[in-house]
Amino acid sequence: MSLRSLIFLSTLFIISASTLKCYEGSRGIVNGEDSSNFVQNVCDDNMTYCFESYNSNLTEVTASCQNMGTDQKLLDVCKMDGKCKERTDIDLTVCCCTADLCNLQDDLKPTPETPEIDGSSEQLNSTDVSSLETTEISDKFVELNETMGLELDLNGTTGGL
Repeated sequence: MSLRSLIFLSTLFIISASTLKCYEGSRGIVNGEDSSNFVQNVCDDNMTYCFESYNSNLTEVTASCQNMGTDQKLLDVCKMDGKCKERTDIDLTVCCCTADLCNLQDDLKPTPETPEIDGSSEQLNSTDVSSLETTEISDKFVELNETMGLELDLNGTTGGL
């Protein structure tokens, strides 16, 4: 292996190791039933924050990555001492964090499933979302946000997570 190849591979490893992973999805009541759909997601390059929002009894929860369109008022939460902002008037707390998969309470994190395939059990890792349709996840996320009414009102501005 040439020195040039080694440098390229080292750089590629450093870049891929610095990409933040966050949980994305939501939990809420849909058609009278508690519905939860969270997956691990690799955030866009140069994004440094994961976000979580929840109400006081954790029946409405969203989790997401920072993106280029993240509102500045939401980014300001990340500069606060506790990295959380509580809005008691709308029963909502928004938190941000910077470590991989830091934006979801343990009891809401997806667990590996064991589906039956041809009569045998095969372990499916929660990071294996290749079998999930991206549009299906997006549609459920939108539906849950609409149902839960999570048009956030942070400091007098409206914007979803």
